Amino acid sequence: MTTESLLAQVPVQDILTWRHYLHAHPELSFQEYKTTDYIISILETFPNLELQRPTETGVVAILKGGKPGKTIALRADIDALPIQEETDVDFISQNDGVMHACGHDTHTSMLLGAIKMLAPMQAEISGTIKFLFQPAEELPPGGAVEFVKAGVMDDVDQVFGLHIFPMIPTGAIGYKYGALTASSDSLNLTIHGVGAHAMAPETSVDVITIGAEIISNCNNIIARRISPLAAGLISWGQFSAGHANNVIPDTATIKASIRTRNPEIRT
Repeated sequence: MTTESLLAQVPVQDILTWRHYLHAHPELSFQEYKTTDYIISILETFPNLELQRPTETGVVAILKGGKPGKTIALRADIDALPIQEETDVDFISQNDGVMHACGHDTHTSMLLGAIKMLAPMQAEISGTIKFLFQPAEELPPGGAVEFVKAGVMDDVDQVFGLHIFPMIPTGAIGYKYGALTASSDSLNLTIHGVGAHAMAPETSVDVITIGAEIISNCNNIIARRISPLAAGLISWGQFSAGHANNVIPDTATIKASIRTRNPEIRT
């Protein structure tokens, strides 16, 4: 089979239909019950598959080839994010405060498309393919850990996954040797100080000023202790403190995401 004839079989319209449905019906991590049911309803229309539901949400489809070989896993994530969608697309999220803002609806649809192509080719396949629809990618430690604990990976020789990337042109695939995606650590910091009225700041231990210094100096660590050729970043996602203009609060919370491809830089 040539590349051209294979590409001609890609079920593009089906992939779009699945993606639009999933985008309109997003669910948060570990709450993907209807998403899992929808995925199963599609998988049940494909031949030669063994379906497993190793956790409450998420599903594994197994295709055993007609020839001996290794076990390969293809993986997609299925959960959405707690974000209010503000677009004008026809398939806008119907679940208030939840949105597929990280492309998991696309990943799921692409994996379904791969299965629709591969399932009828069972006799030509060497080895076994496991198709993993993993829940809770967005909530550490995530659904991958549950899949591993359930034994999903026990017989897998290699895993292949991907992530859409809007900066790459449609029809192209980006790759590199070595680490491509980064480790992801969450920083959750609470600062305790002494509150005061705004007229008497000298009686306070000002948590907002302290928090601003922490953020500024952490940014300096990135700028002055890590090579600009190396991947290392701290992205600040939340800084919360106080409720009134004229009151210096006594607590502040800071949340950040820390990412790198290098274990030494991570430390």
